[in-house]
Amino acid sequence: MAISKRLFRHFQWSVCWLLLCLVFAACKLPSPEKKKVPRIKHNYIVLLDLSDRLIVQQNQPERDKEIIKSLYGLFEEKVRKDLYIKSRDEIKVVIAPQVGSGVKRDVFEDRLYINMQNLNNVARKAQEDQRRKKFFANLDTLYRRAVFSRKPTDYNGADIWKYFHEDLKNDYSRDSLTKNYLFILTDGYPIVGHQNKLWLVKNEFPDLEIVLLEAAPRELDLEWDHIMNTWEEWFNTMGIERYTFVKRGSISKEVEKVRNIVEWKETKSKSIMPAEMNMVPLRKEASPPPKLDEDMMAMYKNEKRYALVIGNSTYKNVPVLRNPVHDASDLSSVLKQLNFEVISLTDATYIEIRSAFLKFHEKLVNGTKDQTIGLFYFSGHGLQNDGENYLVPVDARIEYQDDIPRQCFPVQKIILENMERSNTRMNILILDACRNNTFPQISRAPGNGLAEMRKARGSFIAFSTSPGSTASDGIGRNGLYTQELLKAIQKPNRSLEQVFKEVRINVLRLSGERQYTWDNSNITGDFYFNLNTNKIQEEDLE
Repeated sequence: MAISKRLFRHFQWSVCWLLLCLVFAACKLPSPEKKKVPRIKHNYIVLLDLSDRLIVQQNQPERDKEIIKSLYGLFEEKVRKDLYIKSRDEIKVVIAPQVGSGVKRDVFEDRLYINMQNLNNVARKAQEDQRRKKFFANLDTLYRRAVFSRKPTDYNGADIWKYFHEDLKNDYSRDSLTKNYLFILTDGYPIVGHQNKLWLVKNEFPDLEIVLLEAAPRELDLEWDHIMNTWEEWFNTMGIERYTFVKRGSISKEVEKVRNIVEWKETKSKSIMPAEMNMVPLRKEASPPPKLDEDMMAMYKNEKRYALVIGNSTYKNVPVLRNPVHDASDLSSVLKQLNFEVISLTDATYIEIRSAFLKFHEKLVNGTKDQTIGLFYFSGHGLQNDGENYLVPVDARIEYQDDIPRQCFPVQKIILENMERSNTRMNILILDACRNNTFPQISRAPGNGLAEMRKARGSFIAFSTSPGSTASDGIGRNGLYTQELLKAIQKPNRSLEQVFKEVRINVLRLSGERQYTWDNSNITGDFYFNLNTNKIQEEDLE
């Protein structure tokens, strides 16, 4: 019995000793190394394009500077919010790359850049305070030179295409753990790229995220669609896949949208954008092609298109106009390419205009109601008298107001009313006839420009200037209005309304907002000058 107890006690001690050895051995085993989780770094580039102004408004610099300050404040807020982000992010504000003699770009940009890595909290705060102070101090100087100075040497604009071509590679981080954001604050018009043939520049920065803020302080929104379409066309041509447009508005709304872009994209998929942000979607979703059914495409193919185009330049009793003959000739050529049967007249007398209109009207009357399109275009002098608009033939001799209805061709009573009574699906009336009044000898001068015309059934009416306004003859081959019209009608898959909206935007821009075009529509159907049905079908399949 005693032996059994000793054996059991010995067994217990042996088991305890074995357990102690195992525990000791386990403590000696090397613990697995903790894997370091890579942390994303953000590289923010803010490109300021603060020049190329067509019209400088009194409060323009203050408004743009406030947007810049708010944008800058947003980055500071984001940097302060997270210590890890604060110690890793980089922010650089660049002015690319055209600068005048008054500002040394390298020095200016150095004051706006800081790499916060390897700085303790105290040093970071001091650097941030110093940068903020110098940034706002230099901004006023920059604006005075960029916006108000007339000296070419003081120009401080941003050639954005040249920046992409030459400088972005220096600011862009190719670190696989770095997200690159490029914020472009621009006043709008991407013209320099065409001039320098940089349209062909291809994207070498595949993960670059671009946020475009259009900061032009104009009240009108007419330019927004055109500006964004131009930017989108260039981004797509260049191969930029990730971009977002933020429409101008109140400063707080713009900054809030930028905040949503940055914060939302860090937690969600980049391929889907939140609907409430009210921004232009990415890539192909931005400007979807028109959806056309088979009936519409069949109608387009079966349309009978007739046009009467008149351009009067060589007036016998008033100064000669430079553009109208060229306007009529060029438009006739383009319309023929767009399947119009064209009757074209230049330097036409009253009898010639009347004879040509009778031939034109006969074609419209004999047309098929659902398939016939009638287009009348006139470039030259036009007058209004007692609410009626008149086209001035080259042989008109107007000394008194009563001479106008006797020697000029009436628009409403003859042209428009007869087109309405014909067998047309749609009538298009285009008058580039709002030249400055050159008939000072009239004893009782009629109103300036053309009179506003009533809504005509099934008709689209377009003037080169708004009713009651006039425009000077152009300095090039074509007048400004017809110049832009020639471009717009040749673009594929643009509806009639889209064509004249684009013309209105371009004329407004190129005239420095001095020439406002006008149109009036009472049409219910669709019309496309150049409908590329094959292209639409291909894009729909994608």
